[in-house]
This record gives sequence, structure tokens and C-alpha cells, in this order.
Amino acid sequence: MATLRGAACSSPCLVAALGLAPLPDLSIACATAPVRCAWVRDHGGRLTAQLSPPGVGDGPLLPLGHQAATDEGLGCPILADAALDPLPPREVRLGAVAVAIDADERVLLTRRPQSMRSFPGAWVMPGGSVDVSDATAAAAALRELHEETGLAVAEGGGGSGGGEAAAACLWESCFPVSRERWREARAAGGRVSHFLVAFVPVRVGEPPPLVLQPEECDCAVWVPLAEAAGLVRDADGSPAGYERARVMGGGGGPAVPLASLRGVYPNEVGEGIARGHLWAL
Repeated sequence: MATLRGAACSSPCLVAALGLAPLPDLSIACATAPVRCAWVRDHGGRLTAQLSPPGVGDGPLLPLGHQAATDEGLGCPILADAALDPLPPREVRLGAVAVAIDADERVLLTRRPQSMRSFPGAWVMPGGSVDVSDATAAAAALRELHEETGLAVAEGGGGSGGGEAAAACLWESCFPVSRERWREARAAGGRVSHFLVAFVPVRVGEPPPLVLQPEECDCAVWVPLAEAAGLVRDADGSPAGYERARVMGGGGGPAVPLASLRGVYPNEVGEGIARGHLWAL
């Protein structure tokens, strides 16, 4: 879970509650602000991210990203809760994502099946919830990487610079991604989710064929890091698509067309890269 220290107000949104003034990047409708993050254990033994403004608290400064307001609306979906009386308690779960980079400076992206309850069809980097058994956010990211793709990386040797793996940035994630859909889900007693996600860069060297967990990902591609962030828009020289990652027991199937990856999720074909993952890249 995530807790706050030095909060400026009781807003259900972490960025707003901390009184941060994030800088916007309207190309992908996100905003970024520095925040201090200390990883501690609560009385039940659960890993907790204690967030505080830059001038308060302990822990390293990390970039915290969040969905930003645009001319189309967007903004933080959970702010729709501010109109509820009583205000639901803030329940922010922890997630961890492995930014897996191979020896050719390519990053691994996987596609969530349409059967998933949140972000179906989105292209993401492997990750999931932080479990009670996870010693650190990095351990959770590496566990999820192994469970979803079969890639095994030791926690002490997977960092982006060859050292210990550690969170490089944080993203406040909400689903549904629009206030209208969030409000509708609340009214219908449907599922909403609010996560603080830690992105952990890990080096995987020359990766072996993947063993994909079909419940979590139905396709995978290795995309050059230099091209990944540019998938939000058309660019000169963009490839027509990307070859699927090698999987255990055979070929990866037909190439993934650029239209599936390009743009922020959900794009014209209902896919695209999830906003937080594109921001992290």
C-alpha cells in the first residue's frame, strides 16, 4: 500500500493530496513531479511506500507521473470520488513493473489479453501487484517478470547500470482511465483500481525464448529503446511492425503491426501502450 507524509489535503489523488505541482507533457497527457519515497514495513509486515513532498520525509527523490488534464478531459479519474459523501477511504495498492532491457538495447513489451479486467489489449512491460512475500518492489518486479515471461534475473544483479535493481520512477495508476467511466463504475458497484506502480530497470543480457503466461500476456515483442518512446506518434523511418519475441517451443507468429503498438492505450484498434508505461519509457 501507499501512505502519505506531509499531505496538503485529503484528496483521494496522491499527487493532489501531496500538494505537488507536476510539469505536464501533453503529447501523452501526463504530468511529472518529484516525490520522496521511503520503503517501509507496516505492522502486518506488508511493504509500504511512504510518499512525501520533496522538502519532507525520507527516501530518495523519484519522478512521480500521473494522468494529466487535457482539452478532451482526462485528468485524474479518482477525483470523481471527491463528490461522494462520505468520501471513500484512500486505498492505494502497490504494483511493480520490470523494464527488461536486453543486450541489444531493446525493451520487452507484452500485450494483455482481452479477458483481463483492467487495461485489456494494452501493451505493457511485465509486472503486477506487490505481494506480502516480496521483500522489495524490485523483488516483486523480478518475480512478475519470471512468472509472465520465464525470464529469470537475480535481484542483486539486474540494475540498469549493472548494480542492484531498484525503482527508477513511480506512476499513479487508475482504472477506468476516465472520470466518467470511474463514476459509472462506482455507481454500479463495479471494479475500480488505484495503484502506485514502481518501474524497475533490469538487464537480461541475451534473452532465451520466452515462456508466456497466457492469462497475463498473449503476445510479446522486443522494441529498440530508441524507438519505444516515439511510438506515441508517427515518425519518419518507423518500421511497418515488429517481429514477435521468440517463445519456447516454436516461432512467435506473424509480426505485430505498428498500428497495434502506436499511440496511447486505447488507440484506434483498441491497443497501444498503456500511458504510465509509455511515460516511464
